[in-house]
Amino acid sequence: MIKAISYSFNRILNLSVFICSLFLMQYSISASARTFYAEGSDIMLGVGARNIALAGAVTSSTKDVYSTYWNPAGLAGIEKSEITISHRPGAELVPVNFLGAAFVVPEVWGSGWKMSYAFAFIPRLHIYGSGTFYEDEFESIFMRYALPGLEGDFTGTIESKTKDYRMAFGFSPIASPEFRAGFSIGYIDCATTFCGIKAESPGNYTIASAGATAFTFNFGLQYDYSEKFTFGLNVNDVGTTLDVEVIETDDSGTTNKNYIVEFPRDIALGMVWHQSKQVDISADVRYLSGKYGSYVIDFRTARIGVEFKNYWQDTDLQAGLLIPIKFASDKTEEFDIPYFAAPSVGVVYKKGRFKLESALLVEPVSSYQLSKPRAAFELSLGYEI
Repeated sequence: MIKAISYSFNRILNLSVFICSLFLMQYSISASARTFYAEGSDIMLGVGARNIALAGAVTSSTKDVYSTYWNPAGLAGIEKSEITISHRPGAELVPVNFLGAAFVVPEVWGSGWKMSYAFAFIPRLHIYGSGTFYEDEFESIFMRYALPGLEGDFTGTIESKTKDYRMAFGFSPIASPEFRAGFSIGYIDCATTFCGIKAESPGNYTIASAGATAFTFNFGLQYDYSEKFTFGLNVNDVGTTLDVEVIETDDSGTTNKNYIVEFPRDIALGMVWHQSKQVDISADVRYLSGKYGSYVIDFRTARIGVEFKNYWQDTDLQAGLLIPIKFASDKTEEFDIPYFAAPSVGVVYKKGRFKLESALLVEPVSSYQLSKPRAAFELSLGYEI
């Protein structure tokens, strides 16, 4: 019985290697023919149509269920419990960009503190790539996010899904609502498959399957300095390490690898100027830096947003600019970004308990790949419970 199972496994393995070989022969004819998609909150876009329309300049102004992602301190500013969902029409990989619910506790057991808590599902990064990718290319950084143990150049197909399940809490003293603090705990679940050849063994076809999990801790603060200014801080992935298990099969057999990967630090500082009752102007600086797998990365962006509240009855308007400051890794020189900023605009319509948000944006990653603007559309629907 064991021999039969072993024989069947070997046949399946040999067939997989054969199929992988045929695939790679196609790309040996034209190495330049390749496909690459990257979607999810970790490609600088974030979640929620209104927030995306403001280019993510919301660390100090977020006050809805999306605070679970942007700054959990903002949950303390929620007035009513709500549920929400986001979707990007035309997305290749991620059908739902965000799904969450937040609930308000007006006072916690007579303590004088208000609390809100939320649950959220956040696709952090979904990737599909096929073709030849070189170690010093922009796309390869995202490939290493998918499979941290992948080193050097490679040719093949890689597909990865990274999901984040979060629970978040926001607190504020009832007597001093200008102070807000919050934290969230997330469970990260990654699954990646790879079929191809690596630079260190060009004649050796490899099939790899990786699974990785981690618990992540995030915290944030908001402070209303005056009627005109609010400041915010958000820190993601504090002390987070990813437990990675890889099953790799090639011409020499099957091996199991286990290793620990540190997450880079993700820090956002923001400010909003309440220019008037109708106009808010916000600005954020975001740093993503540190070691991840075989890469040391340094991503820095500035984000500017303006919101016109009640521009029409029950309607708010937003506009934003995501400005890349630095994109670099230790495997490459600093990337020359082909555009000054990625613009975005949005509309929020509120009617009764419903809130419909929409955003039209230029995707920063796809635009970099194509060296020209690539537009996308985001829709979010919320309901007050």
